[in-house]
Amino acid sequence: MMNQFRIRFRIMVASFLLVSSAFVGYQVFLSFWQKDFLQSEGANRSNRLETVAAMRGIIFDRNGEPLAISTPVFNVVVDPSLAIWDGRAARQLAQALGLDTSHMLEKLRTKREAGSRYMRLAKRLTPEQAAHIEERALTGLYMEREYRRFYPAGEITAHLVGTTDSSNHGMEGLEYAYDQALSQQHGKRQVLRNEKGEVVKNLGYTQMPRFGEDLILSIDLHLQHHAHRVLKDAFEALNAKSAALIMLDARSGEIMALANQPSFNPNAPFSGHFARKNRAVTDSFEPGSTIKPFVALAALKNRTYRPDSVIDTSPGYYRVGRKLVEDPRDYGALTLAGVIAKSSQVGISKVALHMHDLAVFEVLERLGFGVPTLSGLPFEEPGELSKLGLKSEVVRATLAYGYGLSVTPMQLVSAYLTLATGGIRLTPSVFKRDPYAVSGKRMFAAGDVEKVMRMLEQVVTPQGTAWKAHVPGYRVAGKTGTIRKVGRAGYDESRHATWFVGVVPAYQPRFVLLVQVDEPKTTRPSGGSVSAPIFADVASLAVRHLGIAPERGV
Repeated sequence: MMNQFRIRFRIMVASFLLVSSAFVGYQVFLSFWQKDFLQSEGANRSNRLETVAAMRGIIFDRNGEPLAISTPVFNVVVDPSLAIWDGRAARQLAQALGLDTSHMLEKLRTKREAGSRYMRLAKRLTPEQAAHIEERALTGLYMEREYRRFYPAGEITAHLVGTTDSSNHGMEGLEYAYDQALSQQHGKRQVLRNEKGEVVKNLGYTQMPRFGEDLILSIDLHLQHHAHRVLKDAFEALNAKSAALIMLDARSGEIMALANQPSFNPNAPFSGHFARKNRAVTDSFEPGSTIKPFVALAALKNRTYRPDSVIDTSPGYYRVGRKLVEDPRDYGALTLAGVIAKSSQVGISKVALHMHDLAVFEVLERLGFGVPTLSGLPFEEPGELSKLGLKSEVVRATLAYGYGLSVTPMQLVSAYLTLATGGIRLTPSVFKRDPYAVSGKRMFAAGDVEKVMRMLEQVVTPQGTAWKAHVPGYRVAGKTGTIRKVGRAGYDESRHATWFVGVVPAYQPRFVLLVQVDEPKTTRPSGGSVSAPIFADVASLAVRHLGIAPERGV
């Protein structure tokens, strides 16, 4: 018995030593001959280099209201090597993500066989949706954070702010123009994940994320909202082709509001190019009678006329070469101020032809026509101003009442800004400025500009062409314009564009406001009947919002 026990004991000890030796030998084998392979495989199963999403810069209005922000969204990501799910769990996940179960499982199998460790199942889920999916706690499934652009004001600021594409790069508006400044740089970090794909340890950043710069605009969202609503209501009521509105701060040149119709929702899918054009800076038109105050300024500057100089407009028409210049009726003898108030084609043509060939052109050139205003908005067109042909009296006469050149709404409102500043030319800006740091260049004598401003006040009276631009309690200086658009057979009597540009208050200007409507469907389209009422509505709210005290006796 004793011998048998000893034999068994020796066999057990020998077996134990043999197994231990084999285990130690295998460990030595792994440690020396398979070390690199095992470390690589272990790192591949647990160590991950992940992208750390950074936010694009925020765009604010002048008062800190966000106009473009980045909101967190989540992508559903799986590690195919770990995603071995039962049929019920796979079906429920596919159903929650709106996927076909068999197609999802087939893609997972293909990725797994190819050795892939990454597969995206769904994109851009809301935080609530992501939390619902994450609650399933499926092995190998995790959420990847990124940011999606959102525009709180929607179509109200769409043409200003613009949009980004699916890669979060600017496509239009300020998002496009300042894409480099707004753009973020995503970071990279090493993380340790467990067998379920959960992060258990952050091993450190290999590249730090960099957030985009913020932009602070000159826009006042309250004024912008009202301008957008008024313009949209009028645009729809008039069944117009398009419309544009711009409001500038008369002291700094800042763009306080800028609206276009038609507009679009930047948060919605792409819906075509027509509505996305920022027509305030891209579309150019002949300015019509809005140019006449600058002809009067040229006459004062050249000392050929005074405000009370009399021009005979009888009998209501005037032949220049082969062209017949006509007024709606015979205004008889008018002062220069009366020519502006009545918007007489005959009178202003005679004034222009009484000066040297380049007199009007030089004033228009000083006002910035023919070149972009450099407002900061992208795709701004220069319009067209040329001195070719000015030897011809017909060319000079038609130029005097706004034909033969083209201007954008931004160029025209910028020119009236020079009148509002007393002859100092300021560059419009879409960015908030320090009012004490704004400087411009004097282009015209203050006295001459003051006289033109007084002429423009007469336009907004019952005797002028723009009484509908009247703002109760305030003196308004402004000018109407109505043009026939060019068609295939020349100027088309059925297609018009209307203008009104005004300065409020006339004596101590605080803002300049332009309204332009293209092809309004109305029986008598004119700047006084179409654009002026829109101006009055927007200006009436603006004086209250800006706290501008009413003038006595107005």
